[in-house]
Amino acid sequence: MIVFIISLPFWDSSRDSHLIDLECPSSSSASSADHFCYAAADDRLRMGRQSVFTVLLFSEMPSFQQLFYESLLTVVVNAVLSAMRVLLQLPGMEQHEPQTVPLYHSSNSTDGISFSSAAFPSYISTFTKPPYDDEYLGPIELPLESPSYEHNITALSLYSAQIWNHFPMALGASLRFLPFAHFLPSDSEFGEDTSFGMRPVLPGSGQEFALALGGNRPREQFTIIILAYNREQVLLNTLERLNNLPYLNRVLVIWNDVHRLPSTPAWPRLHVPVLFINGTRNSLNNRFVSYKEIETEAILSMDDDMDIKQFEIVFAFRVWREHRDRIVGFPARFHARFGDDNFYNSNHTCQYSMILTGAAFIHKFYLHAYTYHMPEIIRHKVDEWMNCEDLAMNFLVSHLTRKAPIKTTSKWTLRCPTCSEMLSKDQSHFVERHQCIRFFARVYGYNPLVFSQFRADSVLFKTRVPHNHQKCFRYV
Repeated sequence: MIVFIISLPFWDSSRDSHLIDLECPSSSSASSADHFCYAAADDRLRMGRQSVFTVLLFSEMPSFQQLFYESLLTVVVNAVLSAMRVLLQLPGMEQHEPQTVPLYHSSNSTDGISFSSAAFPSYISTFTKPPYDDEYLGPIELPLESPSYEHNITALSLYSAQIWNHFPMALGASLRFLPFAHFLPSDSEFGEDTSFGMRPVLPGSGQEFALALGGNRPREQFTIIILAYNREQVLLNTLERLNNLPYLNRVLVIWNDVHRLPSTPAWPRLHVPVLFINGTRNSLNNRFVSYKEIETEAILSMDDDMDIKQFEIVFAFRVWREHRDRIVGFPARFHARFGDDNFYNSNHTCQYSMILTGAAFIHKFYLHAYTYHMPEIIRHKVDEWMNCEDLAMNFLVSHLTRKAPIKTTSKWTLRCPTCSEMLSKDQSHFVERHQCIRFFARVYGYNPLVFSQFRADSVLFKTRVPHNHQKCFRYV
């Protein structure tokens, strides 16, 4: 049993008076009430020592210090009420999700939310797929939303310790989705009472593999979020490449050019809804707003100029389903230390610590955490520099999970040769990213980024298979 004691400045420093005593159980089998602690440090903060609170905790658990400071000391009342709610097994309030502002409005709206034909495009393009895109990747299904609020009870018992100690921003509300929810045993795919929604992979190789998702979880889909600005033709080409993409639920296009509407008279009509959203202000933070219209746990965050093949997207989605609490994507980057400072680096390397969110799968929970619980000064700095929102998301996820992101396939850079306007072409863009890493580390009190030394490829990649078998994917 470890006791953590805090003395607030209005107490007499000469007396052993304390406002809060936190007891951390040494056993993971303790009740949910015993998880009312955040750090394993033993010190007393007396008069005049509160300013060094972060420094004192740093030596013990640097990944907990920011969570402890923000989630307990600044909101003591909320923490106590949350503890009582857990003890009484009472579900929290519904998680706040903002409503989107439609980019296009129609004059005959009857439901208060008006979309024109451009919000749900009626124009049908002539799609010409390149030869490598004729691979069968999975069934084309009707949109299917992920089950919401499935963990209202288990969040108070099974996941209580994890939420209290790693995701304290979720204490006051019932979470729509959990990024760390456990999966059922593999036999559940065939159980009479547990097989509903399961899509087990039949014995065989690539052909059987492509017919079902498998992966120990019920079937699900993903939402694509595209951040767009002033490049209609580039966006149109990107949308065309998404037609008939398996497991796609819907596409949200966030239009960040607040001074004008797109000049394109019509957009491609896909097999799923395409919603055009008014960003209301030109901010890269708009990429990570947890809009109510996002009905899936899985989100593929994309730039409007990302030329990703459908087989790469489907493979990355399968990888993400097994690592739901991590960022899974394509372009990898790393931080390196030279002298006394950390630097952002995009060179080829054998270890990485970040995945660029211009092409990455993320759990919706992290969008909510980014918008409402990440230190606000980080979002302000992203707006000030018009840069580094992807680095901020990597810092946040690694800070919460203490895990590295996962890179898929051999792609290192996703280029757009036809794009004349790109933020990354600005000479100051790279220099600012050095400054971002240093600034974010100061805000968190440490650098939470975690290195990884492997990438994910499909099981039979570069494996010679008999002529009567197929690989899982042709090219990855």
